[in-house]
Amino acid sequence: MWVPERVERRFGKEGKERLLKEMERVGWEIIEPDGIKKHAKPGDTVVLVGGDELFPFKKVENPTYDPDLYVYTDNLYASLDDDYLIPELALSRLPDGGSLDLLIALLRSIGKKEVGAESLGVTAAVWKEAALEVYKEVGKEEMVVSPPSEEKDLPSLKKEILYFNVHGSDTSPYWYGEGKGKYPVILSPHSIPDFSGVVASEACYGAYILDKKCDESIALTFLKKGAVSFLGSTTIAYGPYYPPSTEADLLVKLYFQELKNGKTCGEALLEAKRKFFRKTVQEQGYLDKDDEKTLLQFVLYGNPLGRLKWTLS
Repeated sequence: MWVPERVERRFGKEGKERLLKEMERVGWEIIEPDGIKKHAKPGDTVVLVGGDELFPFKKVENPTYDPDLYVYTDNLYASLDDDYLIPELALSRLPDGGSLDLLIALLRSIGKKEVGAESLGVTAAVWKEAALEVYKEVGKEEMVVSPPSEEKDLPSLKKEILYFNVHGSDTSPYWYGEGKGKYPVILSPHSIPDFSGVVASEACYGAYILDKKCDESIALTFLKKGAVSFLGSTTIAYGPYYPPSTEADLLVKLYFQELKNGKTCGEALLEAKRKFFRKTVQEQGYLDKDDEKTLLQFVLYGNPLGRLKWTLS
């Protein structure tokens, strides 16, 4: 799904034609936003082509009392009715970061792609226990805890599954740990190597890409370096200090479980949001405002057809 006039405005007529040829090569039906309800049916996979300038996020008034005025979400593009908290479509976005070459590279990456089981988890010290509850879905190794760990202490990121429960920012390109009053930098764009796995991050603003170039965004850098997909939050995210998993922790945990069940990345996020809704309502009787924000703010970038080589079966 694309908005051709926005593409031409940014990359010119020649750039639009190049992009159209790449979309045609993928072989999927090419539609514009107003055609989604006519052409799609529940369970279909949809890809949004471009970042916010090419394909604007929907801005929903922030349901919580924090500094975010709005929640930037793709849920409305994944919903076939007015209940956009629970989408019906498996959806991913291909950001451009101001680069037509990046957008074309991401289009060329769309297709069946399997990743292995080697994993790495990184957490702020204050969330160690809660993060372990999530990470154990995909990893048996010890997590990197920050502090004491800093960016220079990170082991190789050339894994196939990366999980982060750290701090992020909408104004800084870095991610941070937290513990004993310290907030060390634990990851920056320049430290990300070539990478061909999946990333899931609970960092506040981990998926915030508005007006960002690749070197200003960890999410965009992961995609530029070859990540199959990136799951993250566009705004301030919430999570517990200790188990049981709720809010962002619960959503990412369910996402990992669905990947293990054999779902593609796009399908896994769709089913994780559905199960998040059912589980939360079953356990507390309703969705609170933090839960609503969680369902809205988590978005998927990259190849929606990626999946794990190994499953629960």
